Amino acid sequence: MPGTLILGGGIIGLACALELQKRGQAVTLIDREEPARGCSFGNAGIIATSEVFPIISAKRVIGLPKMLLDRDGPAVMRMAGFKDLLPWLLRASLTLTPERQRGISTALGSLNTAALPAWRALLNDIRGSALLRERGMIELMRAPASPEDLAGHCRSLNDMGLSTRPLSGDDVRELEPMIGETSTGGVLHENTAHVTDPFDVAMALLAAFQGRGGQIVLDEAITIEPRHNGHTVHGRSTSYVADTIVVAAGMASGALLRPLGATVPLQAERGYHLRLPLPTGWLNRPLTFHRESCVASPLTGGLRLAGTVEFASPDAAPDWSRADRLAQFAQRYFSKEIPLGGAERWMGSRPSLPDSLPAIGLHPIVPKLAYAFGHQHLGLTQAAVTAQHIANLLTARCSPTSLAEFDLSRFGFRAF
Repeated sequence: MPGTLILGGGIIGLACALELQKRGQAVTLIDREEPARGCSFGNAGIIATSEVFPIISAKRVIGLPKMLLDRDGPAVMRMAGFKDLLPWLLRASLTLTPERQRGISTALGSLNTAALPAWRALLNDIRGSALLRERGMIELMRAPASPEDLAGHCRSLNDMGLSTRPLSGDDVRELEPMIGETSTGGVLHENTAHVTDPFDVAMALLAAFQGRGGQIVLDEAITIEPRHNGHTVHGRSTSYVADTIVVAAGMASGALLRPLGATVPLQAERGYHLRLPLPTGWLNRPLTFHRESCVASPLTGGLRLAGTVEFASPDAAPDWSRADRLAQFAQRYFSKEIPLGGAERWMGSRPSLPDSLPAIGLHPIVPKLAYAFGHQHLGLTQAAVTAQHIANLLTARCSPTSLAEFDLSRFGFRAF
């Protein structure tokens, strides 16, 4: 059996696999499904470098009663799952001080600043640079937003070191002719990028990984048994032995790490998308609708409308009206009626931790056991830079203390 096992075949696991191959590791990737069939397939395809603010803020907490009642809002919470969600919310409430909110934004900014260069390097290495589009992203505003609101929003982003500039309504329509007069202006996020299609990117990574000798095993990892002469992963089908293990299994990561003493307060933060097979040219770059908290991305197969937040159990039935509502949100901004023929709906569970930061680090006791998960909305954005950090940790090119903000020890470890 090869020296390194990666548990999880999403975009994080694939990027880690390639980065470890570059460092001379023989890598096997294990997942119960074919790679990139979860959120790595259905995300908006945006390298969202300017998304540095925590998911849970004082404003969202104040709006909690409305979230429990409003099925049409950009963020909703299912009453049936509220009891299970409450411990996660209580942990999240510890992040509401201005100092902690700034600390979270700074930590996310440290990853996101390096995210686009890391993606350029990774895609260049596999001859996939054509999959990346660096055209920025426009955050659209509509009434009652004013020029003063735009300027203030830009200042808050620029204060975080993000390169943005305000756009008038006419500026927006010059860049994106399909936007109608309802848009009063916007903000150009200059260092944001997008990919031609997130699934195509994942498949390009997979092809490169397999072309370099990487192995894919379809099995569900159930437990990890640490041993001195190589750790054992017990799967549903068989068991596997490796010197090094990377847990990058999204929502399933908690079940693998909790028996090894880790506290892993993961919550499913569900998102929906609606894919519309529109002709090329509807948009030149991604748009985000400020008031509705959703996005429109021009992908190879058409226009993808994605976003919103739904706190619910991962196994709860989808509320497909939330996917359909994305088209209603977007229509408020476009000058032409959006054709809905051939629309395809999707839902996936983003693995989110209560402080909005991912888990990236090494187990404090078990040698050569790393983890990379919990990237919430930013899995695609942070995949390549996360892979660099994991490879550096496992090859002793950096100290775990350099990634202290993302270490699971922030939630606590116990003896096992």
